[in-house]
This record gives sequence, C-alpha cells and structure tokens, in this order.
Amino acid sequence: QSSLNVAGFFYFQMSRQFKQLPYFAIKAEGNEGRIRKGICAVFGNVDSWGDRIQPGAFAKTIAEGSKRVKHLWNHGFGEPPIASIKELKEVTREELPVEVLAYAPEATGGLMVAREYYDVPFADWILKSIDAGDITEMSFGYDVIRAEDVKEDDRNIRELKELKLFDTSDVLWGMNAATVTTGAKSIMPLGVVAQQLQFHAEEAKAGRRNADSDMQLIKSIHSSIVGLG
Repeated sequence: QSSLNVAGFFYFQMSRQFKQLPYFAIKAEGNEGRIRKGICAVFGNVDSWGDRIQPGAFAKTIAEGSKRVKHLWNHGFGEPPIASIKELKEVTREELPVEVLAYAPEATGGLMVAREYYDVPFADWILKSIDAGDITEMSFGYDVIRAEDVKEDDRNIRELKELKLFDTSDVLWGMNAATVTTGAKSIMPLGVVAQQLQFHAEEAKAGRRNADSDMQLIKSIHSSIVGLG
C-alpha cells in the first residue's frame, strides 16, 4: 500500500498544473492580525501559456467545499498547510485591486483567498516575509475539468471553463519572467519544469500546440536536455 501511495502521489503531482502571478493584496477590513487577503487567479486575460480563465471556473470547487483546498508554501504537497483558508470566492472586475487592473487591463474578475497564518515559527516566517515585501508571488494548483480551444486574432487560446482547485500557495518565483517583480529572475523547480514539459508534450501530440515556433522550441529543449547528458 505504501508503494502504491507513493506512485499515486507522484502521478498526482506530475499531472497537476500550476499558475502564478504577482501577489495582489487586498487592503480591506479583516486584513489584519494573521489574516491576509489576496488575488491568486485573474479571469479574462490571456496568460503566457495561452490560457484564459473564465469567470465561474472555480464555482464547483467552492460549492462542493472549499475546506478541501489548502493554503501551502511553494506547493509543498508533503507538508502541512501554512495557513487556514477563511474565505475563497470569485470576485468581479469592480472588486479587483487597481494593481490587478494595471497588470491585466482586460481582467474580468479573479479568485480571492483570505487565509489566517498559523502561529507557528515557519508560518510566521512566511507571514513576516509577505509583510516585508520579500514574498511577492501567489499561485494555485489545479486540474482542468472543462476547456475549449479557440482561435482569436491569429493566436490559439485555451479557454479554461472549469477547474478543480487543490491549493493556493505563496511562492518565491512565478512560472515565467512576466510574473516576477522587476529585477528578479524566474527559476523554476525541476519538478515544475518536468510537469510543464510533460503538459506541452501532450498538447503537441494532440495537435493543439504544433505551430512552427512550438516545434522549434521543442527541438531547442531537446538539444538542451541532450547537452545535460
């Protein structure tokens, strides 16, 4: 049973997808003590992976019980949560902080998470780092339940219509340079790199991402891997 659990956990971790963006705090009543509110997902904008999350994508997860969603540090699946989620809800464009609209002018809403950090040393460290402005990124882990590929202005977009949310997470760096604060560089953990490569390989095989530019990039990645030995 132990070996099955480990194998299942590895597959689960590798099949899960992630999205990061800068940390957009919500300065509001209740955002005090050890509770922090922030936007961890933005709706209506096309991200660097060609995905666009639609409002309502998280509705089923929230309706079925947001208590199953955990707030983690760097998607630490093998570790306890660092905070208890107190509120998880989709918000409208009018409820988004101005920083979100500056980052994504076409945003139509977002996913807000309010969480209370545990009064333990490691969670306290994370909380203090957030308040000091040293941790500036958030992320979420999800599975795609329902999506649709569309073509818009000569580009392929994957409309994410329903997502199963597993965790929200404070992270050090975003998935790509566009989501990192000025002066920082994106450094992805190898596990995340492997997960993303697997995802794009499946997309290419399915014919959804096989443009000339994609194939050139895939060849470049292959050459880099061969170079690593």
